[in-house]
Amino acid sequence: QEPPSPPLADGTYCYGLHVNDIAGNFGTETTSQRPQVVVVNNVPPDRPTNVSPLNNAYTNDTTPTFQSSAFSNPGDTHRATEWNVCSNSTCSSIIWNSGTDTVNKIQAMIPFGLSSGAQYWWRVKHQDSNLAWSPYSNATSFTVDTVAPTITSVTSSGAVCETVSVT
Repeated sequence: QEPPSPPLADGTYCYGLHVNDIAGNFGTETTSQRPQVVVVNNVPPDRPTNVSPLNNAYTNDTTPTFQSSAFSNPGDTHRATEWNVCSNSTCSSIIWNSGTDTVNKIQAMIPFGLSSGAQYWWRVKHQDSNLAWSPYSNATSFTVDTVAPTITSVTSSGAVCETVSVT
């Protein structure tokens, strides 16, 4: 069963129940006999870490797969993840936001190609089954490079067996 939306804020709540039958008759509300008390204290999940790509990584894949650390929140379960790819280190310029992703919780692939020669940053956050979000992971950078290297010069002294310098 899904938690209430929006979720209850932390605090103490009292509630009562009453029943009705198929004919529409209502029973006595339980609060008149004994109020029910619920204490809500939803601790958000731990901040995830970026597993892959690592900080300052290079990739020739324009649609890289991102992987976060495992969900961590004792006594709670992993409901969703939000993935961001950004064009700056503060992530004030987000170029992809997965939204609330309930399928790709630990790894996700960006659904479009990134530009070669560009540096990007990515971050992730986890949501628990009570709809509390973790803080974002620290943004880590990666560079997409799909251009193959070229040989610009070869230097040889002319000997049959020698070491050749390639630049």
